[in-house]
Amino acid sequence: MGQGESTAGRREKKSLLGRYWLYFVTAVLVALVVLAIDRIGSMYFQTENDKATPRNAGDVVKFIPKHVTFELDGDIGGGGQVTYLDVDGQPHDLVLTSLPWSFTETTFLTTVSATIVARVKGDQLTCRILVDDVLRKEVSLSNPGATVTCVVLSA
Repeated sequence: MGQGESTAGRREKKSLLGRYWLYFVTAVLVALVVLAIDRIGSMYFQTENDKATPRNAGDVVKFIPKHVTFELDGDIGGGGQVTYLDVDGQPHDLVLTSLPWSFTETTFLTTVSATIVARVKGDQLTCRILVDDVLRKEVSLSNPGATVTCVVLSA
């Protein structure tokens, strides 16, 4: 009886190994395929963010400042009014008492929009928007109660 029990024990062990060897081999193959796909993908589909960064990567990039200048010129007559949007998009209303008038703002933004609307009681008015001393927009009007608008969408 001792021999019969040991033979039955071996058969049971052999049947467990025979039953699960396929699952073990499949798991090892799946792990190898996943590892290979990951390595191949990182070689061929590497983005700039995945690459090593230079030593000065933490340095702050300093932008060249932009100078936006609003100008008005003409015949003010009995007075006038100007409304302009600053580089942050905030409106400002001013009463004009004399011409020529100008206002310059400086910003470190990479792009900026500029808008100016002016009205005078006189009969001639010109508005200009300059960015870094380069004329970007100029509008002139000659009639009583002249009103002009200058807009630069991206400077």
